[in-house]
Amino acid sequence: MRIFHPLSLEEAVAIREHEKDSCYLSGGTAVLSLSGGVEASAVVDISALVDSSISRDGKHIAIGGGATLEAIASGPVPAFIREAARYCASLQLRSQATIGGNIALRRFDSFLIPSLYAASAVLTVVTDDGRKDIAIEEYVRDRGSISIIERVTIEEAEGESRRIGRASHSHAAIIAARSGSRYCYEASGSGVAFGDRDSWKDIDFRDDLTGSAEYKRYIASVIFEEAR
Repeated sequence: MRIFHPLSLEEAVAIREHEKDSCYLSGGTAVLSLSGGVEASAVVDISALVDSSISRDGKHIAIGGGATLEAIASGPVPAFIREAARYCASLQLRSQATIGGNIALRRFDSFLIPSLYAASAVLTVVTDDGRKDIAIEEYVRDRGSISIIERVTIEEAEGESRRIGRASHSHAAIIAARSGSRYCYEASGSGVAFGDRDSWKDIDFRDDLTGSAEYKRYIASVIFEEAR
């Protein structure tokens, strides 16, 4: 495997444009996983380039794309987002995995995506056309993007984050979050839905090791039952 060490995020994106079978390396929990990880012929190391700070400006909170889940779990962010970061049950992994990587994987059991959507997260991303700000749901839906998440900006908010799984260390069947009228549901092996209270109906629920399609559909339908 070849390893590239770019001098800027812009150079990192350019390398990935040229090296089609490549991936970014930041925290490394996906790329270096002992269970297989992300398959790639080349790695573009951005670990020294992505900001890891968390700062506040009034009601807005800026989280660097390199901030670890542990930093978020103990940082100056809304309580339901701290709780979501702790869904990663291993302190070792929380201290390594980054918010940018967790979003970029676009997994349907992402620890943070539902809560970040509920908090109206806007991502500052570096693309081959420069920097731009996009809503988190737009980024998640564009599964072919090779842009780098430089920063995540959220609003101070009250909300709830919930996870349903067999154990804290196993994959979740459902992860969901809400804040005000913004809801997000993820179903393992099935998909993600953004929108209102009933947006879970947009998911094509499927059987997998976390449970049957019927089980996951039921859990999604009642997980915020009191919000009706």
